[in-house]
Amino acid sequence: MILDNLNSILLEGKLIDNPEIDVDDYNIPVCRFKIASKKFIKGIKGICNDEVETYSFDIITYDREAKIYAESLSKGNCVRLVGWVKQDLRTKNNKIVFVGTHIEIKPKTKGD
Repeated sequence: MILDNLNSILLEGKLIDNPEIDVDDYNIPVCRFKIASKKFIKGIKGICNDEVETYSFDIITYDREAKIYAESLSKGNCVRLVGWVKQDLRTKNNKIVFVGTHIEIKPKTKGD
Protein backbone atom coordinates (compact mmCIF):
# COMPACT_ATOMS: atom_id res chain seq x y z
CA MET A 1 0.00 0.00 0.00
CA ILE A 2 1.27 3.48 -0.90
CA LEU A 3 0.59 6.22 1.63
CA ASP A 4 0.48 9.93 0.86
CA ASN A 5 3.00 12.20 2.54
CA LEU A 6 1.48 14.77 4.86
CA ASN A 7 0.17 17.66 2.78
CA SER A 8 -2.24 19.72 4.88
CA ILE A 9 -2.91 23.42 5.34
CA LEU A 10 -5.04 25.65 7.52
CA LEU A 11 -5.44 29.25 6.31
CA GLU A 12 -7.49 32.26 7.30
CA GLY A 13 -7.98 35.35 5.22
CA LYS A 14 -10.29 37.71 3.39
CA LEU A 15 -11.39 37.32 -0.23
CA ILE A 16 -9.69 39.87 -2.46
CA ASP A 17 -12.17 39.49 -5.35
CA ASN A 18 -15.36 37.61 -6.11
CA PRO A 19 -14.85 33.91 -6.89
CA GLU A 20 -14.86 32.66 -10.49
CA ILE A 21 -16.35 29.33 -11.54
CA ASP A 22 -15.37 27.30 -14.58
CA VAL A 23 -15.00 23.65 -15.58
CA ASP A 24 -11.74 21.72 -15.97
CA ASP A 25 -10.69 19.42 -18.83
CA TYR A 26 -12.89 16.65 -17.38
CA ASN A 27 -15.97 18.91 -17.17
CA ILE A 28 -15.72 19.12 -13.36
CA PRO A 29 -16.70 22.49 -11.80
CA VAL A 30 -13.76 24.47 -10.41
CA CYS A 31 -14.10 27.59 -8.24
CA ARG A 32 -11.08 29.92 -8.01
CA PHE A 33 -10.52 32.84 -5.66
CA LYS A 34 -7.75 34.69 -3.84
CA ILE A 35 -7.47 35.48 -0.16
CA ALA A 36 -5.26 37.97 1.66
CA SER A 37 -3.87 36.79 4.98
CA LYS A 38 -2.11 39.05 7.50
CA LYS A 39 0.76 38.02 9.77
CA PHE A 40 1.75 40.15 12.77
CA ILE A 41 5.48 40.14 13.47
CA LYS A 42 6.52 41.40 16.90
CA GLY A 43 9.50 43.73 16.80
CA ILE A 44 12.35 43.92 19.28
CA LYS A 45 12.36 47.06 21.40
CA GLY A 46 15.08 49.45 20.25
CA ILE A 47 16.08 47.26 17.28
CA CYS A 48 13.06 46.93 14.98
CA ASN A 49 9.40 47.90 14.98
CA ASP A 50 6.32 45.68 14.92
CA GLU A 51 5.28 44.80 11.38
CA VAL A 52 2.26 43.39 9.61
CA GLU A 53 2.92 41.40 6.46
CA THR A 54 0.10 40.57 4.06
CA TYR A 55 0.24 37.50 1.85
CA SER A 56 -1.97 36.59 -1.10
CA PHE A 57 -2.95 32.96 -1.80
CA ASP A 58 -4.74 31.34 -4.74
CA ILE A 59 -7.47 28.92 -3.64
CA ILE A 60 -9.38 26.37 -5.73
CA THR A 61 -12.26 24.04 -4.92
CA TYR A 62 -13.76 21.30 -7.04
CA ASP A 63 -17.05 19.67 -7.93
CA ARG A 64 -20.04 20.17 -5.60
CA GLU A 65 -18.07 22.43 -3.24
CA ALA A 66 -17.06 24.64 -6.18
CA LYS A 67 -20.70 25.38 -6.95
CA ILE A 68 -21.55 26.04 -3.29
CA TYR A 69 -18.62 28.39 -2.67
CA ALA A 70 -19.06 30.23 -5.98
CA GLU A 71 -22.61 31.10 -4.91
CA SER A 72 -21.98 31.83 -1.23
CA LEU A 73 -18.63 33.68 -1.26
CA SER A 74 -18.00 37.26 -2.30
CA LYS A 75 -15.26 39.86 -2.08
CA GLY A 76 -14.62 40.79 1.54
CA ASN A 77 -15.77 37.50 3.10
CA CYS A 78 -13.48 36.22 5.84
CA VAL A 79 -12.82 32.50 5.50
CA ARG A 80 -10.98 29.73 7.30
CA LEU A 81 -10.05 26.81 5.12
CA VAL A 82 -8.58 23.36 5.46
CA GLY A 83 -7.01 21.75 2.44
CA TRP A 84 -3.82 20.75 0.69
CA VAL A 85 -1.11 22.22 -1.51
CA LYS A 86 -1.09 21.55 -5.25
CA GLN A 87 1.50 22.48 -7.83
CA ASP A 88 0.01 23.31 -11.22
CA LEU A 89 2.49 21.66 -13.57
CA ARG A 90 0.65 22.98 -16.63
CA THR A 91 1.63 26.59 -15.91
CA LYS A 92 4.89 28.15 -17.03
CA ASN A 93 6.19 28.67 -13.49
CA ASN A 94 4.59 25.58 -11.84
CA LYS A 95 2.40 27.81 -9.70
CA ILE A 96 1.46 26.68 -6.18
CA VAL A 97 -2.25 26.79 -5.30
CA PHE A 98 -4.19 25.66 -2.25
CA VAL A 99 -7.07 23.23 -2.70
CA GLY A 100 -9.81 23.97 -0.18
CA THR A 101 -11.59 20.84 1.03
CA HIS A 102 -13.48 22.50 3.89
CA ILE A 103 -14.19 26.23 4.10
CA GLU A 104 -15.87 28.10 6.94
CA ILE A 105 -17.39 31.43 5.97
CA LYS A 106 -17.39 34.16 8.57
CA PRO A 107 -20.33 36.56 8.24
CA LYS A 108 -19.47 40.02 7.00
CA THR A 109 -19.51 42.67 9.70
CA LYS A 110 -20.50 46.31 9.39
CA GLY A 111 -16.83 47.37 9.04
CA ASP A 112 -16.12 45.00 6.11
